Amino acid sequence: MSCNTCSKAISPSKTISCNVCTKKYHATCTELKSVSNYNQLIEDKNIWKCLECKTSRITTRKNLGKDIYVNTTSKSTDLDNIKDVLNNILSKIEELTNSNKDLEKSVNYCSDKIDSFDEKLKNLSKFTDDHENRLNIVEKSYKNITSEFEQLKSHTNYLEQRLLENTLEISGIPPTTNENLYTIIDRIATELKIDLTSNHIQNIHRITYDKNKSNSKIIVQLTSVSKKNEFISNAKQRFKDKISLTANNIHNSFKNDPLYLNAMLTNENRKLLWLSKLYINEYSLKYAWANSSGVFIKKDIGTKAIKIRTIEQLRQLDTKKKIVQLYI
Repeated sequence: MSCNTCSKAISPSKTISCNVCTKKYHATCTELKSVSNYNQLIEDKNIWKCLECKTSRITTRKNLGKDIYVNTTSKSTDLDNIKDVLNNILSKIEELTNSNKDLEKSVNYCSDKIDSFDEKLKNLSKFTDDHENRLNIVEKSYKNITSEFEQLKSHTNYLEQRLLENTLEISGIPPTTNENLYTIIDRIATELKIDLTSNHIQNIHRITYDKNKSNSKIIVQLTSVSKKNEFISNAKQRFKDKISLTANNIHNSFKNDPLYLNAMLTNENRKLLWLSKLYINEYSLKYAWANSSGVFIKKDIGTKAIKIRTIEQLRQLDTKKKIVQLYI
């Protein structure tokens, strides 16, 4: 056995023990200085604590005549730890509170922005509605103007065609130098057995559609519609009788090319006739023709003729959108 202070061997008769930790000491190595002082302390029912136990704040209390020793150091340490934990928790709570405040500010800011955006969106929606209403008014006005324009255009075309109601268009006679058109129309009248004098002719001239003059027509303005219709009717009857009317019949120097006699059309009616022919080919109708009254189509003999006044009318008839030329 050795002394806890000097670590030297110690005899039992000179040993004193700490009443707390029970460690052994020389009496001379403690504040008691002798074993007798230690024994006197014990006899007085006091306790002796070594220096280590004193410094470690070990206390004693009596219970039922017995000494119970309680280590307050560990309790104090636990309390300190608890305080530290609580302080840490409180610090975290404070951080969360501050963070929540910042978050609340951010949410309020976003809410304000959303409210502002919502207000702007409402204003934009109102602005859009106003412009949409204005656009509807403009579109309605445009449709009315377009309709009025088409009506005016149709009426103008009608008046132009009326001015041409006495005019005959002859194609198939080739142009020649110093040609006499009066002689040519007189020879055609003779072939068709029509009584024609100079008094029946108001004006006669040739128009060409290309520089080479290969595509040209003779335009004859007669004094009456009946005389013009007589030319056209007799030419159709000759065609039905299968007696060809050719340029060679007019002059033996001309080729045997067929002659065509038609009522002269306005440019608009000429276009309508061309489109009408495209239409009847696509929709299996048989007839498309034009005269001084306008352009007509008919499904077959015995069916009712339809007068074509405008391109828009043909578009409405073109239910399957087959005729591309109508939409160019």
